[in-house]
Amino acid sequence: MKIAEHGMAALEAQGTILQRRAVRYGRQVAFLLIAGMFALAAFVAVHGLLWAVFLQAAHMTVIGASASVLGVDVLLLLIFGFLGRRSLPGPVEIEARFIRDRHIEAVKQSLTVASVATVLLAGPMGRGFGGILRALFARRR
Repeated sequence: MKIAEHGMAALEAQGTILQRRAVRYGRQVAFLLIAGMFALAAFVAVHGLLWAVFLQAAHMTVIGASASVLGVDVLLLLIFGFLGRRSLPGPVEIEARFIRDRHIEAVKQSLTVASVATVLLAGPMGRGFGGILRALFARRR
């Protein structure tokens, strides 16, 4: 592969990485918003209904029903909070990183070979070779 092809492949892999990262971050934000909704739900009137259900149907005391509602809220907050904090790259993103890294290394190696070839051709050997070419193609009188 040529330098441009490796560069384009590395850029394509980087695009895949950025796209997958954006999807992953979007999923995190969604889970964190849900967790925030449940954190705020502790102040919503639905908890009064849940409190009444614990009080009447489960024959709990007022404090027991309040503690049960708080326990459900904290449990849901922890579940969605941990889901929102979890951020593992998927297999496509990992593969794209490997592809990007491989092509970046290929670009580096191609540039190294090109720079060595340039030094050889532009250095003393190159000047001598240029003299030979000039002597071969020079006009003779």
